[in-house]
Amino acid sequence: MGFIWRAAAAMASSSASRRLRLIDIGANLTDPMFQGIYHGRQAHPSDFDDVLKRAFDVGLEKIIVTGGSLTDSKEALTVAATNDRLFCTVGCHPTRCGEFEQTPGVSPEQYLEQLLALARENRGKVAAIGECGLDFDRLQFCPKDLQLRYFEKQLELCERTGLPLFLHCRNAFSDFIDVLKRNEMKFKGGVMHSFDGTLVEAQAAIDFGLYIGINGCSLKTAENLYVVKALPVDKILLETAVEQSRGGVTRFTCLPGVDNIRQPHAPVYVYMPGALDNTNKGIADTVSAPSCIKTSEHVE
Repeated sequence: MGFIWRAAAAMASSSASRRLRLIDIGANLTDPMFQGIYHGRQAHPSDFDDVLKRAFDVGLEKIIVTGGSLTDSKEALTVAATNDRLFCTVGCHPTRCGEFEQTPGVSPEQYLEQLLALARENRGKVAAIGECGLDFDRLQFCPKDLQLRYFEKQLELCERTGLPLFLHCRNAFSDFIDVLKRNEMKFKGGVMHSFDGTLVEAQAAIDFGLYIGINGCSLKTAENLYVVKALPVDKILLETAVEQSRGGVTRFTCLPGVDNIRQPHAPVYVYMPGALDNTNKGIADTVSAPSCIKTSEHVE
C-alpha cells in the first residue's frame, strides 16, 4: 500500500477567513506526562484526550506520533490506534541505538526484524521509518560507531517497506549525508526533523531530496531564524515535538524579521513521498497558513 505525505500551506483569500488546517509531522505523545506522570510520579490525571481535543479544535487535522525505539514504536502504534487522525513512525533514535545490541534475548538482527514487522503489519498507521539518524552532541548515550552502524541498518527498513525517512541529525551532518548517499537506492525521500543546522547543510539536504522539519528547536538563535527565512517554502514541514511546551501555557508569537517567509496568497505545497492516506495522490486539501513562521514561547 502506498502512502503519500502532503501537507499544503496557503494564505487564505482576503475575501474569506479560513481556519488553520495543519498536519503535525512530529509529536512525542508517548511521553508519560500526557498520562500525568512526571519524573516517575503521578502529578495529575491523564489529560491526553484534552490535549488532542484542543489541537483538533483549532484546526490540526492529523498528527504523526514519533517512535524512538522498539518499545517506543509499539507505544506510538498503541497511541495512534486510539484516534483515526493519529499516525506514527517506527524506528530507533540514534541515542538509543545501543538497544540493538543490549536488549535481553534479542539479537541486533531480531531487533531490526521486529521494527520491520511493526511497519509492515500496521501500514494503515505507520507513516515513516524513524526517528533515526545521528546525534554526535550526545555520545554519552550511544557511541558514534553504534549510531553509524544502526542508522545504516535502518535504511533497509525503507527498502523493504517503501516508507520515507523521519530523520534526526545533530552535529553530524557530514557523516549523516555520507550514509544517505551510500544508500540512496534504499529509500524514497524523507524529512530532517527539528532542523537546527546551517543554511549550507539545509541546501545540501534539499538538493538530496529531503524536506526540512521546523519546530521550536529550529528557531532558537538569530542564525536559526536566518536559515528558516531562507528556506524554500515548499521544502518546509511543520512539527511541534509537543512535550517541549508542556508545563505552562504555549503562546504563539510572530518572530520579528521573518514576516516575509511566506508569499501572501501564494499556494505552498509541502510534499513528502509516503504517509497519511491510502492512495498515491496524497492529501489534496489546501490549508490556510500564517504569513510568518511562529514559535511557541513558554510561559510559567
